[in-house]
Amino acid sequence: MFTCTTIGRLKEGMLDEVLKAAEKLAQATRKQTGNIYYYVYVPEGRTDCFATTEGWESRENFQEHVGHADDPADPLHIFNQVVTPASAAEPEIFMGEAVI
Repeated sequence: MFTCTTIGRLKEGMLDEVLKAAEKLAQATRKQTGNIYYYVYVPEGRTDCFATTEGWESRENFQEHVGHADDPADPLHIFNQVVTPASAAEPEIFMGEAVI
């Protein structure tokens, strides 16, 4: 299984807007071939960040998911149009094969 966790830091007051966009992305992603799970959460006591964690049957399935992010109709592209201007910093992204 291939996994990806992303932690995004947001400008003040942007959490609700980002979560609305993330909900749409999560719904679309969960329907994609090879997706095992896709969760969005806010760490307790934090309103300045959000995290996503996703699992895929293979790296290839994940690459297909992110491979069309430049297409204006792609759910990831649409999400990025909201999250990029709302971000206070570049996201931290952790990817890799599950080992345990």
